[in-house]
Amino acid sequence: MFYGKLIEKQDDDKLNTRMAGSNAVYLLIEGKEADAIKNPKVLQAMASVQEFLGREALVGKTVSLADFIKRIHRAMNAEHPEFDVIPADQNLIAQYLLLYSTSGEPGDFDSYVDYHYQNANILAFVKTDSTSEIEALSKRLMAFAETQFGPEVQVQVGGGTTGSIALNEVMIREKILNIAQIMGVVFLISSLLFRSFISGALICVPLVMTVLANFGALGLFGIPLQIFTALVSAMAVGIGADYAIYLS
Repeated sequence: MFYGKLIEKQDDDKLNTRMAGSNAVYLLIEGKEADAIKNPKVLQAMASVQEFLGREALVGKTVSLADFIKRIHRAMNAEHPEFDVIPADQNLIAQYLLLYSTSGEPGDFDSYVDYHYQNANILAFVKTDSTSEIEALSKRLMAFAETQFGPEVQVQVGGGTTGSIALNEVMIREKILNIAQIMGVVFLISSLLFRSFISGALICVPLVMTVLANFGALGLFGIPLQIFTALVSAMAVGIGADYAIYLS
């Protein structure tokens, strides 16, 4: 709720509005042997994935080796639009790359493919930093990519903001477990001190109500369950345990 009022968040929104996007998602393509990325079928699949991403509202721009191959192919054919495609001949693709290497900088393709042309990636610029929206985009991307690529390569989403998604998932899971552990410890110690399981359960009632109120407020105001909100929830249970014992 208050996150959108931060100056940094507002500046980031302006950049996303006027530019391709300030965050990135990568689709990693891993070949089983050298020169796997030079395969026309792999490059055509990469181009198809980029077209899919181009239809996503969150994606502002995509870049991959397929873009460079299509551009070279068109340039070598008098700029005719019909040649703005991936060539069907792998030897021709290899010759284009060799020709480019004689005039371009050695590291021009380093961000898109490795030296042996065995692994490559598609870079997608996205216009949001929301982990929930990027996670949903990543799932749609993987589902589509798996239908495009053959057995000669493996694909997975990684890098960029997906690292934050993984961290968010781990932190939320651990903090929820932490809340359950705190309640279990409070119940056990309270039951031993008061020599009554009923007393232990009664002391846990305010803790349960605190958690329900906390999560209910998050849902009511549309605040996502992320790292910081999960931390606050765990802290609330820890603090509330003291007052629950005092009330008893």
